[in-house]
Amino acid sequence: MSSQAQPICDLRLSPDEIGFILDELDRNENEVADSKRRSERFRLRGMSVIVTVKSPDENTMIPERVIRVRLRNVSQHGLAFLSGIMLPRGANLMLKLPIGDGGGTVEKWAVVRRCRHINGMVHEVGAEFGREPGG
Repeated sequence: MSSQAQPICDLRLSPDEIGFILDELDRNENEVADSKRRSERFRLRGMSVIVTVKSPDENTMIPERVIRVRLRNVSQHGLAFLSGIMLPRGANLMLKLPIGDGGGTVEKWAVVRRCRHINGMVHEVGAEFGREPGG
């Protein structure tokens, strides 16, 4: 079955619930001193993005899935978002980011670098931009 025919996994939270989680994450982050980030992050506060999740290699048997995530922030080197599923470290992501001319989407590849459980079915994922696998 192609990824286009699969149902999209979503957070299934209201905008207020997503905002509450993002506010809490931001509050906790502000308490941490001396961040070791390579580039400045820009908040995107809950913008919805479609992501295709692919296995990091042929030995890791995770099914290809299409998910809808809510962005937290983006930087030159990567992004953070809220997901309704846990994503394994090293998983390849193809994102459709709404940063194209005239509001169109641009496809970007990224690799999951961290995934942590927040509460319920909500996970915060950090991913680093990269090239298409095998490319």
